[in-house]
Amino acid sequence: MTSPPAQGRELLYVANMHGGDLTVIDLTDFTVVDTVAMERVQVDGQPMAMQVDSLWPAPDGATMYASRYPAPLGKERGDTRLPGDLAAFRTGTHELLWTLPLSGQPNHISASPDGGRVYVPIRDRSYVEVVDVGKQASIARVPCGWGPHGTEISSDGSRLYVGTIWGHTLSVIDTERLECVQRVHLGESVRPFVVTRDRRTAYVQLSRLHGFSVVDLARGATSATVHLPRLPAGVEVPHKVGYTVNHGMRMLSDESTLYAAASIADYIAVYSLPELRLRSQIATGREPAFVKVSLDERFLCVPNRKDGTVSIFSIEDETEAARVSAGDYPNRMASILAREPV
Repeated sequence: MTSPPAQGRELLYVANMHGGDLTVIDLTDFTVVDTVAMERVQVDGQPMAMQVDSLWPAPDGATMYASRYPAPLGKERGDTRLPGDLAAFRTGTHELLWTLPLSGQPNHISASPDGGRVYVPIRDRSYVEVVDVGKQASIARVPCGWGPHGTEISSDGSRLYVGTIWGHTLSVIDTERLECVQRVHLGESVRPFVVTRDRRTAYVQLSRLHGFSVVDLARGATSATVHLPRLPAGVEVPHKVGYTVNHGMRMLSDESTLYAAASIADYIAVYSLPELRLRSQIATGREPAFVKVSLDERFLCVPNRKDGTVSIFSIEDETEAARVSAGDYPNRMASILAREPV
């Protein structure tokens, strides 16, 4: 990650999963500048919203890609496991440019650094769909283990890391050969994770671990387990299938600091790297999930899913600069530099 040029405002796009829309926040003054509604569809006569699961901007910031799938509206909303699509829309006008139907339900996408490909994990299958942006077509399905969920692309684009929910693996895909070259079995559903620039270490959240695993990718094994501070009295880790205790991780670009969302306990744990010393805890709203560092690395953005807000913290002093109202169940985020008025 590099700091952006001085010109331009950073706009944070927030996917409101239950609301079927996006909230756009200007990180200059922390105001909401737009709400982008997704279209409604009919499935077997039932009205549904095209729920956005995740977002990824094109390198020039002019296009935003969104993985989406149909979800019921109102009180009947829920996880239907219906097949979804990859959508592309213009960030300046929010005009929908194209959609590509997918073979199953997409989760957290990544794109190649040159913007030519989008990698879409299909959660109810065992592969990642590879989408050629220029062709607007799926060109490959790369097996990587059952239930691919989260993805991270290496800085040079040569490796795609995929966490699987049902396969309990952290898998590594060679993006030139389009084949899985490594699977590290972790014994639990893999949730958000980050990988160091040298591709030797991954910090991995697991569904029912109040903490994270340190994975030695060279050895293909867990080297340590880090436990977050003890849960408050009366708060226990549920053991139902599909549950996740904590769901959000991010590193600063110099790899000096790791942020881990304690979704079950309403805070962000801050660790110094590589020694993994707990430096502080930042109080959030209810159920913080996912963590986004601003492009200039001045702010830490955290969606409070149960409150319908986004907390924006100063990275320098870890104070809350703003808490901005979003939509219904804000979740994944992405940002761009806007050089023209929105």
